[in-house]
Amino acid sequence: QVRVLQFEQCVADPIGSLAATYEFLGVDPAYRARPLEPPPAAPQAAERLDPATLDRLRGLYRDDVRALALLAPELDLDLWTSAVGRP
Repeated sequence: QVRVLQFEQCVADPIGSLAATYEFLGVDPAYRARPLEPPPAAPQAAERLDPATLDRLRGLYRDDVRALALLAPELDLDLWTSAVGRP
């Protein structure tokens, strides 16, 4: 079994993401080894790419993103605006 985690979802809801991961592993979802620390800022590399390069990369990875979404329907593609081209 594999659990796919989405960085953006973990940042948005670290406690919920941790609890779901613990539950997946068979650990008490309320368990906390230590207090959660704020996550690092999400990388914003896409903001530094010129629009033509970004469009080309979206095209190259479009099928991969769709395939991943089928394998892991819990992913929120709206959080991947740089990958899927949504505003």
